[in-house]
Amino acid sequence: MNILRDRRFSSAAVRRAMMLSAATAFVSGCLGSGATAPAGTPATPAASYLEPVPLETRGAKIASVNSELGFVVVDFTSQPMPALGTRLNVYRGGKRVGVVRITEPVHAPLATADVVEGEVRVGDEAR
Repeated sequence: MNILRDRRFSSAAVRRAMMLSAATAFVSGCLGSGATAPAGTPATPAASYLEPVPLETRGAKIASVNSELGFVVVDFTSQPMPALGTRLNVYRGGKRVGVVRITEPVHAPLATADVVEGEVRVGDEAR
């Protein structure tokens, strides 16, 4: 049974399921495999310090897209969470490709957003 096509589930229920799925994938990715260097491998010196990218040039990432219901899950790990109703431009390769509006549910650092215009894909940048 495809939960996204089954009309017995409300849009809110699908959004909650997508948020849970995206949050689980995000946490799993953050935990990683825990791999370390093999025994006897000399430790490498710390890499030289890299200047952080200014916050205003980093955008949130589109983590998941539900084109059938017209919403996305946005990962705000790299910037502060905006208020409900905020409209964000979406960019791909530096070119504006759409607009999304932040809606509920919001579970930091993830939020859902309705696609207002354009075609949004996973990995696009929202700012």
